[in-house]
Amino acid sequence: MIRFVILSFFTTILSSLSPAQTPSRFDYWKIGAHFRGFDIVADEYQKSLANILTLQQSGATILHIGTKGFQDVDAPYSPVDSNIGFLDHMISLCHDAKLHYSLTVRQGPGRRDVYLESIGEPLSTIWIDTAQEQQYASMLRKIVDRYKDDSLFIGIAPITEPNPLSKNNFYVDTATLNKLLIANKIDLHHIMQLCVDSIRSVSKDIPILIQGPAFASPEFIPLAPKINDPFIVYEFHCYRPHEFVFAPDTSTLTYPGYYISYIEKKLGVLHNKEYLKDSVCKYIYDRQKETGAPIFMGEFGVQWPHSDGEHLLEDLSSIAIENGWHFAYWAYDGVHHRWGWDYEVMPGIYWQTVQRSFEGNSSVRFSAVSNPKLTLSPNPSTDYVTLKVETSEDFRAISLYDVLGHFLRQIPIRNIATEIIVEDLAPGEYQLILQGKKGIVQKRFIVAR
Repeated sequence: MIRFVILSFFTTILSSLSPAQTPSRFDYWKIGAHFRGFDIVADEYQKSLANILTLQQSGATILHIGTKGFQDVDAPYSPVDSNIGFLDHMISLCHDAKLHYSLTVRQGPGRRDVYLESIGEPLSTIWIDTAQEQQYASMLRKIVDRYKDDSLFIGIAPITEPNPLSKNNFYVDTATLNKLLIANKIDLHHIMQLCVDSIRSVSKDIPILIQGPAFASPEFIPLAPKINDPFIVYEFHCYRPHEFVFAPDTSTLTYPGYYISYIEKKLGVLHNKEYLKDSVCKYIYDRQKETGAPIFMGEFGVQWPHSDGEHLLEDLSSIAIENGWHFAYWAYDGVHHRWGWDYEVMPGIYWQTVQRSFEGNSSVRFSAVSNPKLTLSPNPSTDYVTLKVETSEDFRAISLYDVLGHFLRQIPIRNIATEIIVEDLAPGEYQLILQGKKGIVQKRFIVAR
């Protein structure tokens, strides 16, 4: 069954925008659970246009692109042209697919990628080095300045998974971690404010995604700096239950199941949707209530396929949708899947589970029609699309909407195949809404030039 979700304040947000008015970048973030997609790292494992079109056609609305920065980690912090080229390439593919993207900065002057730290490379030193902080903030300014006029550029996370105490045990309570930060003279608020100020010197309104320490885990979002800025999004990453998420593909672990609770500091705690929602994510509700800012679950998933892994994906994505949070799976690969995380090639219904989580992203009230046989081609299209209906359901009308849910026009149904002219539409994503006696169904398509 196709699942459609009503976004509670979608209509309120859009009612203030006339059909001719272009929404701001932050308007998109104010639409509950609008951004649903994948993470990807712009590095030597480059993706093809076919990969990104497959992602876009799956229903994804965002690609959260990791960059290793425009400058070296170590002095003299020389430019890294290959990193710039990798990122430019990924952004060009987003343009070809008409897909919004956000950036998440993984390293730069004084800051090493947290993954590289975890496998034994030298630790970051930015946390207590003011000169490196300034260099890093300057690099952020260069990154934003390069893409600030791109309408598909939808936000930037200045520091991916701030991890200033790599040598210590992270899985302590928030109060203890805060004491460790203070004892080591690490001021996360100062560093993040410096990053925000540097970005604001070149862009007054690009959304900025703020993460908390300790791999941006949900229980540590209380330590994510609260920034006084009207265009802030708070991002967290959710790899819970940890043992299940990172278990090898030969694992006999199952979900729901009993695992370590880093919140309660004990073994054998049942992890299911209720526990994830009520215990793991309770800190996220508090930040959302305190600030009123949009929330982004910027990383989650399972590394390898094992028993009921797709159930975990469904539980986490549905928690996000129910709360109006945006989300991105880690990670979209498509070709280089030897590291896992590639749901498209996993056995079973992993990919179908991901696709279902992307459905129903609209302001239009939907109800389900069971198994409608609808095809829409060509997609993407430049001048027309043909909608073929092979179902016993009696559809009475077709309505055309843009990606934000603005009604554009009504289209009469012509027997089995209906040709729809789209050459007058601007490039981008659109959706067809078919009204029948038993409910409504949706088909998405892309207009490309």
